[in-house]
Amino acid sequence: MKYLGWLLWLLPCGLWAQEIAVDSLQKLENERIANQKRIQEIDKILIETRQKHRDNEAELRALTTQTQNVQQLTATITKEIELLGNKIITTETEIMRLEATLKEYTDEYKAMVYMASKTNNKVEKLSFLFSSESVQQLMARMEYFDQYAESRKKQIEAIKKIRDDLRAEKADLEEQKQAKQELLRQKNTERQRLSDMRSERSGMLKKLRDKEQQLMLNLEKQKQIDSKLAEVLTSAVEVSMNTPVIRRNSETQINKASFAQNKSILLWPVKQGFVSRKFGKQPHPIEPKITVDNLGIDIRTPTNEIIQTIFMGTVVIVYKVPGDIGQTIMIQHDSNYFTVYKNVKNVLVKQGQNVKLRQHIGQVQENADGISELQFQIWQQKARLNPIDWLSSY
Repeated sequence: MKYLGWLLWLLPCGLWAQEIAVDSLQKLENERIANQKRIQEIDKILIETRQKHRDNEAELRALTTQTQNVQQLTATITKEIELLGNKIITTETEIMRLEATLKEYTDEYKAMVYMASKTNNKVEKLSFLFSSESVQQLMARMEYFDQYAESRKKQIEAIKKIRDDLRAEKADLEEQKQAKQELLRQKNTERQRLSDMRSERSGMLKKLRDKEQQLMLNLEKQKQIDSKLAEVLTSAVEVSMNTPVIRRNSETQINKASFAQNKSILLWPVKQGFVSRKFGKQPHPIEPKITVDNLGIDIRTPTNEIIQTIFMGTVVIVYKVPGDIGQTIMIQHDSNYFTVYKNVKNVLVKQGQNVKLRQHIGQVQENADGISELQFQIWQQKARLNPIDWLSSY
């Protein structure tokens, strides 16, 4: 009986000790699943153009993004394996503790049964009771027999509980070992994939650098197009900032009425795609010595992907720069905020039109290589903001 209180206190400790590890494993598993989903989406988009158009800047950027995703996935799997290994050690330790406790309880129960067999004779039990020198002693001896019977009952229940817990821990251990083996298999697969992707990227980069002259011409042409577009959009903003904006609160399913209040929870302008170029200044993917300044984010999408408004507002301008591949739509939200959708085909809206949340305004235009890429910008008056800070989690 000396171990009963210790057991009842210690049994939950094995489970409690694993709660933090289980929680961390669950977070890592969720992260791994989300990353695997992103990788699958990018693979699906890349397959559309890879067979016909392979060696171009957009493909290089997409391959770089995919390489980073696979690196992150591999790192997540490594952390999962480490935590799962620790959890297996904890489970094995718990099994050893339970087995030791079970032996102690079984030995103690055997001793109780032996003692009970010596006093199980009814005549001896009655003689023991009636030999009491007082009523108080008689009551005490009767209480002793009751407590002894109750102790045996609790001992049996404790042994059953330990055996049940032991079976559960062993089953859990087997599942953990199988899960670890599966993660190790995934890690080896992703490592090989990462190696292949790095080799592919290196080869693609070499081919593209051999076309340096054409690259510089393309960069200069795009710079002129972007400069002209920025000039046109800035003029449109200046005109529109003093124009009242009609707000239709009943049309939005976003919780708050103003554009600014919905920072970090705004919808994405497309349902499928991935960020192929981030906001702001960054090295050119082919020539790192050249710095490019992206005024928004570029989103690579499947062919003919529908573009939707991220908030209600009014179309300020629909414009196409001569020489550019698609049209540009600017929408005003409230008085100070604007969203820009660049590289649009099959435009469905016109200047001055009020638009609702999630309204379709066109499709993503593909370039000469058959790649569909939307550039999305957010302006506060004339200042460009990082769209990632405004859109919901990617």
